[in-house]
Amino acid sequence: MFVVFVALAFMIMPSHASMSKIHGTVYWYDQYGNLHPLPWAQVIAEGDGGEPAMVVSTTDGTYMMWVAPGTYNVT
Repeated sequence: MFVVFVALAFMIMPSHASMSKIHGTVYWYDQYGNLHPLPWAQVIAEGDGGEPAMVVSTTDGTYMMWVAPGTYNVT
């Protein structure tokens, strides 16, 4: 069973050699004008054609996603 699981996990991993990485940090301003990282923010990258890529930022506001090479609008 373990060998089958490893084989399946290996087959679904993306090839990063043909992918591009989008990464950054999401910030927000509090009512006093202080800048803070925003945890659990939904980040969407929309490109020409295909499904948009979506990730959620981590507790320190950072995010990373692998996408096909191209131009994207990130919100």
